[in-house]
Amino acid sequence: MALLVLSFNLRISYLSIMASQEIEALTQALARLPGLGPRSARRAVLHLMKKREGSLLPLLSALKAVSETLTTCSTCGNVDTTDPCAIPRSTARCEVALRGGRGRRSLGA
Repeated sequence: MALLVLSFNLRISYLSIMASQEIEALTQALARLPGLGPRSARRAVLHLMKKREGSLLPLLSALKAVSETLTTCSTCGNVDTTDPCAIPRSTARCEVALRGGRGRRSLGA
């Protein structure tokens, strides 16, 4: 078991040494996301680098678009790119709100 841990630590150290500062920063940023650890983040970064045209550039474009338009909905507090967001604009949500949060059955229908 100790040999496995040592091997894993050496591999992570080796990968960190081989990566540039920018790639390591990207890996660390991805590793902070929920559900991604250092190994998954490293795999994601390697995939993005190998598939630059098909993965990296569309991801960068989508992140930039969201970053420029991200706002908090003034009606419900949801984070979205429009204000008001789709939640309060939903007709189903409006019907529920008009009934005071009760379903159709509670109205005697």
